[in-house]
Parts: sequence; C-alpha cells; structure tokens
Amino acid sequence: MAKGRGMDTEVLPEDKKRKLSKESVKKTLKIFRFILPYRTTFLVGILFLVLSLTTNILFPKLIGEIVGVIEGKSSYTIDQVVLVLIGILILQSLFSFGRIYFFSIVSEKSMADIRRTVYSKIISLPVSFFEQRRVGELMSR
Repeated sequence: MAKGRGMDTEVLPEDKKRKLSKESVKKTLKIFRFILPYRTTFLVGILFLVLSLTTNILFPKLIGEIVGVIEGKSSYTIDQVVLVLIGILILQSLFSFGRIYFFSIVSEKSMADIRRTVYSKIISLPVSFFEQRRVGELMSR
C-alpha cells in the first residue's frame, strides 16, 4: 500500500477522530466555490424544491377534506376535492421534475469544474511528485 510514502491516509480509531473546528468547517465550505458560477440555476432548483415540498404538504389536508366530505362535514363535493387532488399531483410532478433537472445541471457542471481543477493541479506538479508515487496510487485517488 501507500504506507511510508508521505501520504496522510491513516485511519483514525473512533476515540481519536478529529474534532469539528472552525478551521475544518471553513476548509469544507471551500467546495461550494464550484457552485457559485451556477448560483442562479441552483436558486431556481431551490425554488422548485420549496414548491415541491409545499405541494407534498397539501396531501394530508386534502385527504382530511375527503374524509370530511364522506362524513358530511365539508361544504365541498367529492368531485371538487378529487379534482384539486389530481391538480396537486400534476403540480407536484412538474415541480419535482424541475427540482431534479436544475439540481442535476448544477451538480454535473460543478463536478466537471472540480475535475478540471484537479487535472490542472496534477499536471502542474513537479516530476519528483510522480517519481515518489506509484501509478495505481495516483489513479485511485
């Protein structure tokens, strides 16, 4: 394996895991810089997410309304409630499609940017870096 070659790949036991700190959170949040060029698409995806969740929350209310119609406690007819339920289902499917579509665009483009950045970093490393490491070690990471 890669032991003794200067790589920090040691697995820490449960009691010696690294603690969460401000610095580690800052390092982790740097990955979001790859999403910034696509923030408009990301925000549209967030909007579709909120709309999808909102339509999802309406289901229990409509089911309660159907029960109210059956018990005779509602001013609506069963046809009206079922039509609204079908409309909500159609809206939810459209909102879910939009959410998945826009988030997949953001994730695919940001992953392509990450790959480009990693590749440009790797090809700019000195030859001594490649002499010290095995090909399989570089390929697996």
